[in-house]
Order: sequence, then C-alpha cells, then structure tokens
Amino acid sequence: LGIDTRVGERNRRLRFLNFFGDNVSYTLSVFLALIGIQLKKYVVETETGEHCRNYAEIFFGNGGVLAGNLRFVEKANPVDGRADLRLVYSRHSILYFPILLALIKGNYSYLEKHSYAERSRFIKIRREDGGELSVNQDGELITGIRELTAEIVPQGIQFVVPKGVRL
Repeated sequence: LGIDTRVGERNRRLRFLNFFGDNVSYTLSVFLALIGIQLKKYVVETETGEHCRNYAEIFFGNGGVLAGNLRFVEKANPVDGRADLRLVYSRHSILYFPILLALIKGNYSYLEKHSYAERSRFIKIRREDGGELSVNQDGELITGIRELTAEIVPQGIQFVVPKGVRL
C-alpha cells in the first residue's frame, strides 16, 4: 500500500510510452510517484492496537520480502504464524528516496528511525477520511476498496513435493 501501488497504477496507464523503449513507462511512473507523494492518514489495526498516522508506505507479509529480494524487515519467519508489518512514516518527494535506498541496502537501523515495525497475526487498514484504498497484492493491483483485512492462517498453504525432490 503506498508508492509501489501508485507506480503500478501509473505504469498501467503509461504503457503506450514503451513504444519509445523498454521500461519507459515504469521509469516515468517511479519518478512521478516520488515527486507526487500525497499525505494520507491511515488507520492500521493490529493485535497490539491501533496506529493512526500519515504513512508513505505500508508493508505486510509473511516472509518480509518485496519483489522477490527486498527485505522490509531484518529477520522474518514465514512459518511462525505471524506476519511482518512495516509502517513507513510520510516523507515528501525526494525525501523518500533514502528510504528506498535503505530497503535496497538492507539498512535496518535507518529504517527503524523512519518507520514502525511489528509482527502480527492480522492487519486491518482503512483511510481516516474513508477514501478508497489501492493495494498491490503480490503484483496485482486491487482498487476500489475502503478497508483491507488480512490474516495469517498458520499452515494455510500446503506444498506437495514430488518424491526425490530436495528443497
């Protein structure tokens, strides 16, 4: 929820620009998202209570990984029945860039100064003004919702591994 979602929405609308070269729409979408950060106040409920503040980005996931390799928490445990949550405090435009660099470099001490993190079995998110949410759920954009509730179901996904295959 946040910048990643705005990049995805813009990228979808600007795909026609890829006529000029690969990833032109994505690069422009990232730039526009960074300069156009709008402050929105979110109410985030977890098992520890309610968090109400302006957030630039909200990450929630079981495993603490974004885009396959960006870890938004230092030590994630995908099998303990709890998910990781990071609430990134709002920062305007180019001031958000150091947050992105800290994510890429795994600089968790910097992230701790500019965000809040916890582990929770569930999360409920809504905008304080009642506006719509746009959510990037595993690469798919979900739009037009007013509240998002996510819950971790321990051992909710079972994998069948063929005999002889080592993981």
